[in-house]
Amino acid sequence: MKTKNNTKNFRVYLILVLIGLISISCNQDTSDDDLQQDPEEEHINNEILDLDAKGSCKTVKMIVVNGEIRNSYTINYNAEDKITQAIGDFGKYTFEQNSEGYFFSSYNASGILTNTKDVKLNSSGKPVSFVETIMDDKGKPYREQLNEITYVNGKLSELKVSEDGYQIRLYRYFWNNGNITEIEDNGIIERRYEYYSEHKYPTDGLIGVDFVGFLQTGIILIDGNTNLMKYSKVDTIISDFTYQFNEHGKIVSQKIIRNDLSDPIYFTPTYNCE
Repeated sequence: MKTKNNTKNFRVYLILVLIGLISISCNQDTSDDDLQQDPEEEHINNEILDLDAKGSCKTVKMIVVNGEIRNSYTINYNAEDKITQAIGDFGKYTFEQNSEGYFFSSYNASGILTNTKDVKLNSSGKPVSFVETIMDDKGKPYREQLNEITYVNGKLSELKVSEDGYQIRLYRYFWNNGNITEIEDNGIIERRYEYYSEHKYPTDGLIGVDFVGFLQTGIILIDGNTNLMKYSKVDTIISDFTYQFNEHGKIVSQKIIRNDLSDPIYFTPTYNCE
């Protein structure tokens, strides 16, 4: 059944993933049998697979399908291979690079500004703070939050969210074998994750839902995971993740099955490779 609620849930899910409030986990006993290497078909869900992609790649297009909902993103980069703009069917997202980090802006399908983030990066290129400004339905600022990020031994440890000088949220991230396994939200652990133990996360960029989340929200916090996500449980929402690879080992499709959606979500990238 395709409903407006499904559309809303789908968009909210992507936002949560990329802010880093939904995460990935590690379980070394997890079976990898349902990962498919070398797809026999050139299409999945009527989308063309990038079977020729190999080497160091960047994603220049991403198609996301959930039932009858289809969103296509076209992504532009600067000379340093940093994203400058992404245009989707439901909005536009811009990244203005500066000496301290970048400034992110999100626009809806009508061209109205909905959200900005002024992101500060450390010497390793990881975000250490960002000021988020949320706009009203006319594109005018009406709410501002400060987000401060703490790392321990290079790994994400805490995210503190403040508004009007008061802390309103504290997230703590717990790691095992190179992956985030749990996230604590104001003292309560409601997010747990598992990974494919034998399949590493690609080193040349974000994939699938992580990539789309970055485009939509302008921030990625948990890019240090070692393995590919297999399972997540966030409150009552359970998600299972599977992937298809081409003969060169590139992910050409990601599928997510969620217990609150009637149709799977498919992510199909197109790469530009060196």
